[in-house]
Amino acid sequence: MALLDLSASRDPDPLDVVLEPVAGCPQQKQCAMTPIRNPAEDLAYQMAVVALYFDLPETSLRISPSDQWQARQWFQQGVPFTVVETALWLGSLRRLQRPAQAPPLSAIRSLAYFQPVVEELLQVPVSDRFRAYLQHKIQPHLRSQPGAQDFGR
Repeated sequence: MALLDLSASRDPDPLDVVLEPVAGCPQQKQCAMTPIRNPAEDLAYQMAVVALYFDLPETSLRISPSDQWQARQWFQQGVPFTVVETALWLGSLRRLQRPAQAPPLSAIRSLAYFQPVVEELLQVPVSDRFRAYLQHKIQPHLRSQPGAQDFGR
């Protein structure tokens, strides 16, 4: 179940656009104004990404300024939340599927760990059926589930 469905069109509603002055302009009246998306939508996206990250196994329970920046970058680049969600599930499941005899890995300490997976999914999108499969596989490992594994944190 998605935490927040932000997969709709990334085109801003004209009423939701905020104009922000271009940084470093000596005479603000002569500088162009840069449209930015609704700040509330940006914040909701970031909070959904962070909540998903905290819910995953083997992730740190701390969020850093660089993690906030990463979530904001994904939003500003127009990366659909479903792509980020799929990337976090897939990245986590890949770690969980390591051979038992492999040396243990330390906890994932940053959202940046998932950036290559986001890029991979933007280049090669997955089907809704595969997303449902990933969700089914990750579900027992999520922290929000009763009896979820803690993996030593």
